[in-house]
Amino acid sequence: MPKNKRLEFPDFDKMGKDLEDLIVALPDLAGVAAVNFFQDRFKQKGWIDQGGLEPWSDRKEKGGNGSVLMVTGKLKDSYDYNTGKDWVEVTNFAPYSKLHNEGGIATIKITKKSRGFFWYMYKKTSQPHWKFMALSKKNFFTIHIPKRQHIGHSTFFMKRVDMAYRKQLDSFAKNHLK
Repeated sequence: MPKNKRLEFPDFDKMGKDLEDLIVALPDLAGVAAVNFFQDRFKQKGWIDQGGLEPWSDRKEKGGNGSVLMVTGKLKDSYDYNTGKDWVEVTNFAPYSKLHNEGGIATIKITKKSRGFFWYMYKKTSQPHWKFMALSKKNFFTIHIPKRQHIGHSTFFMKRVDMAYRKQLDSFAKNHLK
């Protein structure tokens, strides 16, 4: 007479706890992925959305220090994220982040201290634009900053997060529903 096969049920308590842990971890997964995605914009020098890479415009002055938006790296390193139960918010706390992200006009007040800095830079580099800035009679310099988007909504990124979530859920199912 054949033996009856014993049916094993999953440990529903452990499965429920693991699922809760996964749901709590998903917003952090998205936050870290978003910060990495936005920081990668500086390596790739452009924004990615549905149409692929939209390269940033080059600098006006050739031969400047570093890559576009990467002279000091402070803008790239100024990302942070906060999460809630079902949301993620990524911010860049550099004061000039919005100006670079959206483009616009920057107005710089010329002071006695800034003229001293211009003379210092002229003596250090011998570049004539520093001398012209130091000798200028203007009280303000107006600079046009082109749009170089590095943060914002990206359908391309949202698809990547969706794939990462699906991978986590598939892994959960594989481990618990054998």
